[in-house]
Amino acid sequence: MVISDLYLEIEIVSICKMVLEALAYIHSKSIIHRDLNPSNLIVSMDLNSIMILDFGLARFSQISEGIELPSVTPVGDQNYRSPDMLSNNYSFGTDIWALGKIILEAVLGKFLSRKKFHYIVIKSDEYDKNFQT
Repeated sequence: MVISDLYLEIEIVSICKMVLEALAYIHSKSIIHRDLNPSNLIVSMDLNSIMILDFGLARFSQISEGIELPSVTPVGDQNYRSPDMLSNNYSFGTDIWALGKIILEAVLGKFLSRKKFHYIVIKSDEYDKNFQT
């Protein structure tokens, strides 16, 4: 690993931490963003702050009451939709799934199609199961 790679990883971790803190805040207000993707994240030039944009598809959640709200139609960028959104449901995990894909793309330095990302997730899950036995 070269120093520039390490610096990039430190930046990615810092940005991800800020996004997680922002998601924790909006989730604490019972809001699910439902359209988290790279174009809806703005990072300051000094990398000390982040803004999550475009709350046009955001909805209040009733998860605290144990109810997952159905969506009439899938919403948001199809490349960042979680599996639960593909079945017209959403939860706080919807935003976390999208962030996971954003993180993986940042680390790899390239866009992953939804199909490729799901393949990676399935393969890593199979690896975890085989590793534990």
